[in-house]
Amino acid sequence: MFVLGVALIIIWMKKQNKNKKKKLKKINEEQNNLITAARLEEELEKSKKEQKFIDHQIQSLTEMSEELKEQKKQLIDQTAEEAKMIEEDEKKLKAVDDEVTNQTGNMIEKKAQGYLKLKGVIAESKEKLTERKQGHQKVGYMTDKLIKRTNDEINNLKDRKQEIENHVRKIQKQLDEN
Repeated sequence: MFVLGVALIIIWMKKQNKNKKKKLKKINEEQNNLITAARLEEELEKSKKEQKFIDHQIQSLTEMSEELKEQKKQLIDQTAEEAKMIEEDEKKLKAVDDEVTNQTGNMIEKKAQGYLKLKGVIAESKEKLTERKQGHQKVGYMTDKLIKRTNDEINNLKDRKQEIENHVRKIQKQLDEN
């Protein structure tokens, strides 16, 4: 009987140990879930902040892109205006040339000198306008390049934002499961 009592005590103690182990395991799992939930909450908050930052960058770059497009439009308008001015100067030069060619007598020498001066002024004007036009073309090229880079950066940020949104959904789903 003594052996039976000892055996029952040993069995009872083993059951108690099993119950304690189960309780400890359950407590550990709950703690891990709380830690995981806290970590997920922290990660979720970090991702949301990054989303806001990316949204701000996208908005800024979009505004910059619009301003660059407006600048490009103005450059195109100015270039067209300069081309028109060059054409008008060439017409004036041809008109003076025709006038001097059709003159006769002593006045030819005086008009020839005036013509040469006028031709020099118009040629100088044409040269300046041509240089200005080339400058505008260079700025236009640089503007196009900046627009492309800005749009590429916007697209990269949008892709990153989508990745973050997917990550946030995944975290939210994990939090909901816990």
